[in-house]
Order: sequence, then structure tokens, then C-alpha cells
Amino acid sequence: MGEYNSKGKQSHIGEIIMTSPEDATRGVRNKNPCNIRSNNNFVWRGQIGRDSGQFCVFSSPELGLRAVCIILTHYEKYLGFTTVEQYIHRWAPPQENPTGHYVGFVAGQLGVSPTAPFNLHNKPTVMLRAMTEFENGFNPYSNTVYLRAVALSHMH
Repeated sequence: MGEYNSKGKQSHIGEIIMTSPEDATRGVRNKNPCNIRSNNNFVWRGQIGRDSGQFCVFSSPELGLRAVCIILTHYEKYLGFTTVEQYIHRWAPPQENPTGHYVGFVAGQLGVSPTAPFNLHNKPTVMLRAMTEFENGFNPYSNTVYLRAVALSHMH
């Protein structure tokens, strides 16, 4: 586990900013930073289960983020997605999420218009970090975690 500061809140442990278990978001607790839903017909590399809300639980955040990379690459390769708006509308549909805010946040972090084509492979860590921050309300991981996830996914 990690060490906590005097208030039991965040402190840096290695390359991950830990939160106390009672304060951790679902994505951080599950090592599934972007909240991938579990699928009965498929198990991701590093998936060690699912929580009561049907979200995947991974053995490490790198493997959870690796799965995100693979899904985003699938959107690009098989669905022809080229804009933040396309990726996020598919990732976080409006019937379940504040998709417009999500799109605007991610586009802002990437420095692109939500509807402008961009090359996902030029800034994969920025995209992952922005999605993680929007999903969890903060970014608990160092850049090294994102770089490892991208390398594990072969998304470069």
C-alpha cells in the first residue's frame, strides 16, 4: 500500500500519487483510470476481476491504461475516428455522462479544436492524462505510468 500524509490524504509513493482508500475514486481503486466496463466475453491483459458496478479491475494502472490505448486505437482504425469529439462521444455517451464538458476538457488539454482532426499517436499520454483527470477529478499518476501504458499497447 502507500504512505499517507497526516490527514490521510494524498502523498507521493514512487510514481503514483496515492489517496487513502476511503477517498479513492472507482477508477483509482480499480486501477482502471478511465473506467472501462467489464465484458463477460472478454478479459483484458491484467484484468483481475470486476467491481460491483461492472467495471474492470486491473492489476496495475499501466495495464488499465494499456486497455484504453487499445480501445482508442480501435476507434481510429476500425471506426475512422479523427477528432476528440468522436472519441469522447463514443467513450462517454451523453445518456450517461456530461459528454460536452468531457470533450471540451480533453480538447483543451490537447490544444486542439474538438472537431478538428488530430493524430492520436502524436500525443497519446496527453490524451490518457486528460481522460484520467476528467474521469477521476484529478490525475494520480506520473508521466512514466502513461509512457509505460503506451509502450505496452504498442500505440506509437
